[in-house]
Amino acid sequence: MTEKVPPRYPAVPENIFLVVGTNMISIEHQYTNIGRHVNNNVIITDPNVSRYHARIVLSDGKFYIEDLGSTYGTKLNGKDVKVKQLFNGDTITIAGTPILFIDRSSKVLQRSEATTGTLSE
Repeated sequence: MTEKVPPRYPAVPENIFLVVGTNMISIEHQYTNIGRHVNNNVIITDPNVSRYHARIVLSDGKFYIEDLGSTYGTKLNGKDVKVKQLFNGDTITIAGTPILFIDRSSKVLQRSEATTGTLSE
């Protein structure tokens, strides 16, 4: 019998997205880096965006936005943040660029269904 090797990194749930302008970007890694530098997962070319501005982190099954010491800061739903948990529909703002966090995982849909009695997105 072959034993399964535990994953090195936590599995990222399917159907997690960022919407930046007209682009929908799937979150596929534990860390999703956002900034001006080409090494980031999400690149924003605005000169007010730091090279490595912020990142989205998956930890214990929850997603967080973390500012990486950027010059102009990171906002979540209009408020300055250093680290804050993300929920479906939250808006991250980086140097005036809005980024919508979409979580369409089954866990969110089930929670919504249990709360409202209907399935909603």
